[in-house]
Formats: sequence, structure tokens, C-alpha cells
Amino acid sequence: MKTAIISTILLSTFILGAFSSDKKTTSKKSPSVQKQQKSEGRKLAELAFDTVDSQERGYLDMGQMVNFADLVHLSMDYDENSLVSLKEFMNWGFGMQNIAEDTNRTRAFNTALKVVYSFWDRNGDGQLSSSEHKKAIMSDFKRADLDGNGSLTKVEYLKGFSLNIAIRAALKD
Repeated sequence: MKTAIISTILLSTFILGAFSSDKKTTSKKSPSVQKQQKSEGRKLAELAFDTVDSQERGYLDMGQMVNFADLVHLSMDYDENSLVSLKEFMNWGFGMQNIAEDTNRTRAFNTALKVVYSFWDRNGDGQLSSSEHKKAIMSDFKRADLDGNGSLTKVEYLKGFSLNIAIRAALKD
């Protein structure tokens, strides 16, 4: 169990820090900088796909997504009570917080995360259980599987998962 937690922490650190910027600013960015940051967001989402696709098959199956969901849930659960509060969910940031800050889209980004959390917290108790998280991931998987073949290509993953859709919408001008 300790190994799984350590692996999760390392994975989360890698994903969260992969495209982070140390420079914080509140000024309006030029279109070329915004385009670069948006491409960083896409690269980060692609990195998440590639992390789950550890066998490099070019697609994900439901089992891989559920296993990854377990690791993500563990890494979000800072107080280790097996539940993820909205605060824990928001603090995780999904690696996109810096992009939101750099593009002055933090408010929209935070709203997007709150909406996704509300959908995923199926019983509305303000705590995201591992079971709720798995069900949300499975539901997103089925919605994203456009051709119904039981697997997700990178394109299906990027365009079909609610979290990817919400964050992408929040970071657009």
C-alpha cells in the first residue's frame, strides 16, 4: 500500500509540475503566449493519456481508467479519510492551475472544477468517495467512446472527458 501511495505522489507531482511556470503574472498575455500556454494544456492532457497508456497501445480501456482513477483519488485525498472534499479537489489543480493563472482565467477554471465536482459527487454530500469517482470516470469513458468499441483513442479522451471539456472551456478567451 505504501508503494502505491508513493507512486501516486510521484505521478501526481510529475503531472502537476510537468508544464508549470514559475513566473506568475496578472498582466494580459499576448496571443502567441496564450497559444503556447493552451498548447501546454493540451500537452498536459496528452501526458495524462500517455501515463495511463503505459503499454503504449495508443488507446485506453476501462480497466486502465478505473485503475488510474483509484490512484488519482488517493493522491487527491490529502487528509487520508478516503473521501475527497471540494477543497481537496480544487487544490489538486490537475496541472492546469498555473495556466489558468497565467491567462487570467483562474475564476473560470475554479468554476469549471466546481461544476465537474458537483457532477461527480453523485449523492451531493460534499465528499467524493472512491466509488463515486470510479462511477464518474466510467460514465465519462462511455460518453467519450464515440465509436462504441470499448476503448478510447487519444482524440476521444481529449474531447470526451468532462474534466478535459470543462477545463478547455474555462481556459478559452
